[in-house]
Amino acid sequence: MPDVQERDLFIKSARSRETLLKSIETFSAYLKESGKQDSPLYYQARNFLKDGKACYEEAVKEARKLLGPIPNYVPDAVKTSKARFLAENKVVIEARKSQDIESEIAADDFFSGWVSRHEIRENLARYLAPQDQERRKTANVKIRMMLDMLDDILQRARKLEGEARLKHQGA
Repeated sequence: MPDVQERDLFIKSARSRETLLKSIETFSAYLKESGKQDSPLYYQARNFLKDGKACYEEAVKEARKLLGPIPNYVPDAVKTSKARFLAENKVVIEARKSQDIESEIAADDFFSGWVSRHEIRENLARYLAPQDQERRKTANVKIRMMLDMLDDILQRARKLEGEARLKHQGA
Protein backbone atom coordinates (compact mmCIF):
# COMPACT_ATOMS: atom_id res chain seq x y z
CA MET A 1 0.00 0.00 0.00
CA PRO A 2 2.66 2.65 0.83
CA ASP A 3 4.34 1.94 -2.52
CA VAL A 4 1.18 3.03 -4.31
CA GLN A 5 0.95 6.15 -2.15
CA GLU A 6 4.55 7.05 -2.85
CA ARG A 7 3.99 6.73 -6.59
CA ASP A 8 0.69 8.61 -6.32
CA LEU A 9 2.39 11.49 -4.55
CA PHE A 10 4.98 11.94 -7.28
CA ILE A 11 2.57 11.20 -10.14
CA LYS A 12 -0.01 13.68 -8.87
CA SER A 13 2.66 16.29 -8.19
CA ALA A 14 4.06 15.94 -11.69
CA ARG A 15 0.58 16.04 -13.22
CA SER A 16 -0.30 19.13 -11.18
CA ARG A 17 2.87 20.92 -12.23
CA GLU A 18 2.34 20.03 -15.88
CA THR A 19 -1.28 21.20 -16.03
CA LEU A 20 -0.68 24.34 -13.98
CA LEU A 21 2.17 25.34 -16.28
CA LYS A 22 -0.10 24.70 -19.29
CA SER A 23 -2.69 26.91 -17.60
CA ILE A 24 -0.17 29.72 -17.17
CA GLU A 25 0.98 29.35 -20.76
CA THR A 26 -2.58 29.33 -22.09
CA PHE A 27 -3.74 32.27 -19.96
CA SER A 28 -0.68 34.22 -21.14
CA ALA A 29 -1.49 33.43 -24.77
CA TYR A 30 -5.10 34.51 -24.23
CA LEU A 31 -4.01 37.77 -22.61
CA LYS A 32 -1.69 38.50 -25.54
CA GLU A 33 -4.50 38.06 -28.08
CA SER A 34 -5.74 41.47 -29.09
CA GLY A 35 -9.45 42.13 -28.89
CA LYS A 36 -10.65 38.53 -28.62
CA GLN A 37 -12.74 38.29 -25.48
CA ASP A 38 -14.50 35.02 -26.26
CA SER A 39 -11.49 32.94 -27.27
CA PRO A 40 -11.44 29.19 -26.57
CA LEU A 41 -8.03 29.73 -24.96
CA TYR A 42 -9.74 31.25 -21.93
CA TYR A 43 -11.80 28.11 -21.32
CA GLN A 44 -8.86 25.79 -21.98
CA ALA A 45 -6.73 27.68 -19.49
CA ARG A 46 -9.47 27.54 -16.86
CA ASN A 47 -9.80 23.78 -17.35
CA PHE A 48 -6.03 23.32 -17.02
CA LEU A 49 -6.13 25.37 -13.82
CA LYS A 50 -9.01 23.34 -12.42
CA ASP A 51 -7.27 20.02 -13.20
CA GLY A 52 -3.92 21.23 -11.87
CA LYS A 53 -5.48 22.46 -8.64
CA ALA A 54 -7.29 19.14 -8.13
CA CYS A 55 -4.05 17.20 -8.64
CA TYR A 56 -2.25 19.54 -6.25
CA GLU A 57 -4.86 18.98 -3.56
CA GLU A 58 -4.62 15.21 -4.03
CA ALA A 59 -0.81 15.39 -3.78
CA VAL A 60 -1.13 17.30 -0.50
CA LYS A 61 -3.45 14.59 0.86
CA GLU A 62 -1.01 11.86 -0.20
CA ALA A 63 1.89 13.70 1.43
CA ARG A 64 -0.05 13.98 4.67
CA LYS A 65 -0.79 10.26 4.59
CA LEU A 66 2.85 9.39 3.98
CA LEU A 67 4.55 11.92 6.22
CA GLY A 68 1.96 12.55 8.89
CA PRO A 69 2.42 11.34 12.45
CA ILE A 70 1.88 7.70 13.24
CA PRO A 71 -0.54 7.03 16.11
CA ASN A 72 0.96 5.78 19.37
CA TYR A 73 -0.98 2.53 19.28
CA VAL A 74 0.75 1.38 16.07
CA PRO A 75 3.37 -1.34 16.72
CA ASP A 76 7.03 -0.34 16.53
CA ALA A 77 7.57 -2.80 13.67
CA VAL A 78 5.11 -0.85 11.52
CA LYS A 79 6.78 2.46 12.41
CA THR A 80 10.19 1.02 11.53
CA SER A 81 8.96 -0.42 8.25
CA LYS A 82 7.32 2.88 7.27
CA ALA A 83 10.51 4.81 8.04
CA ARG A 84 12.55 2.32 6.00
CA PHE A 85 10.08 2.51 3.12
CA LEU A 86 10.17 6.33 3.03
CA ALA A 87 13.96 6.33 3.03
CA GLU A 88 14.27 3.62 0.35
CA ASN A 89 11.85 5.43 -1.95
CA LYS A 90 13.58 8.79 -1.45
CA VAL A 91 10.48 10.42 -0.02
CA VAL A 92 12.42 11.72 2.98
CA ILE A 93 15.90 13.22 3.19
CA GLU A 94 18.62 11.25 4.96
CA ALA A 95 21.11 14.13 5.18
CA ARG A 96 21.03 16.70 7.97
CA LYS A 97 23.50 19.38 6.84
CA SER A 98 22.38 21.97 4.33
CA GLN A 99 25.05 21.09 1.73
CA ASP A 100 24.31 17.38 2.03
CA ILE A 101 20.58 18.01 1.72
CA GLU A 102 21.20 20.08 -1.41
CA SER A 103 23.27 17.28 -2.94
CA GLU A 104 20.69 14.64 -2.04
CA ILE A 105 17.84 16.62 -3.62
CA ALA A 106 19.92 17.41 -6.72
CA ALA A 107 20.65 13.68 -7.11
CA ASP A 108 16.95 12.77 -6.95
CA ASP A 109 15.82 11.83 -10.46
CA PHE A 110 12.26 13.08 -10.03
CA PHE A 111 13.03 16.35 -8.30
CA SER A 112 16.11 17.32 -10.32
CA GLY A 113 13.92 17.60 -13.43
CA TRP A 114 11.93 20.35 -11.72
CA VAL A 115 14.62 22.67 -10.44
CA SER A 116 18.22 23.66 -10.97
CA ARG A 117 20.90 23.33 -8.32
CA HIS A 118 20.71 27.10 -7.79
CA GLU A 119 16.94 26.94 -7.18
CA ILE A 120 17.44 24.08 -4.74
CA ARG A 121 19.93 26.21 -2.82
CA GLU A 122 17.53 29.18 -2.77
CA ASN A 123 14.62 27.05 -1.64
CA LEU A 124 16.64 25.41 1.11
CA ALA A 125 17.60 28.82 2.43
CA ARG A 126 13.92 29.69 2.38
CA TYR A 127 12.65 26.46 4.01
CA LEU A 128 15.30 25.10 6.37
CA ALA A 129 15.21 27.87 8.99
CA PRO A 130 11.41 27.82 9.38
CA GLN A 131 11.55 24.04 9.33
CA ASP A 132 13.83 24.11 12.37
CA GLN A 133 11.94 26.90 14.15
CA GLU A 134 8.61 25.13 13.79
CA ARG A 135 10.21 21.86 14.93
CA ARG A 136 9.33 20.11 11.72
CA LYS A 137 11.27 17.11 10.59
CA THR A 138 14.14 18.06 8.32
CA ALA A 139 13.62 14.74 6.56
CA ASN A 140 10.38 16.08 5.06
CA VAL A 141 11.91 19.23 3.57
CA LYS A 142 12.02 17.85 0.01
CA ILE A 143 8.30 17.09 -0.13
CA ARG A 144 7.49 20.35 1.64
CA MET A 145 9.59 22.22 -0.92
CA MET A 146 7.93 20.38 -3.80
CA LEU A 147 4.43 21.20 -2.54
CA ASP A 148 5.33 24.83 -1.87
CA MET A 149 6.73 25.16 -5.38
CA LEU A 150 3.47 23.74 -6.74
CA ASP A 151 1.56 26.24 -4.61
CA ASP A 152 3.66 29.09 -6.06
CA ILE A 153 2.80 27.92 -9.59
CA LEU A 154 -0.87 27.64 -8.59
CA GLN A 155 -0.85 31.22 -7.27
CA ARG A 156 0.70 32.51 -10.52
CA ALA A 157 -2.00 30.70 -12.50
CA ARG A 158 -4.74 32.15 -10.29
CA LYS A 159 -3.35 35.65 -10.77
CA LEU A 160 -3.41 35.21 -14.54
CA GLU A 161 -6.91 33.78 -14.29
CA GLY A 162 -8.05 37.00 -12.62
CA GLU A 163 -6.52 39.11 -15.37
CA ALA A 164 -8.02 36.86 -18.03
CA ARG A 165 -11.44 37.02 -16.37
CA LEU A 166 -11.35 40.81 -16.55
CA LYS A 167 -10.50 40.66 -20.24
CA HIS A 168 -13.16 38.02 -20.86
CA GLN A 169 -15.80 40.18 -19.17
CA GLY A 170 -14.76 43.11 -21.32
CA ALA A 171 -13.44 45.28 -18.49
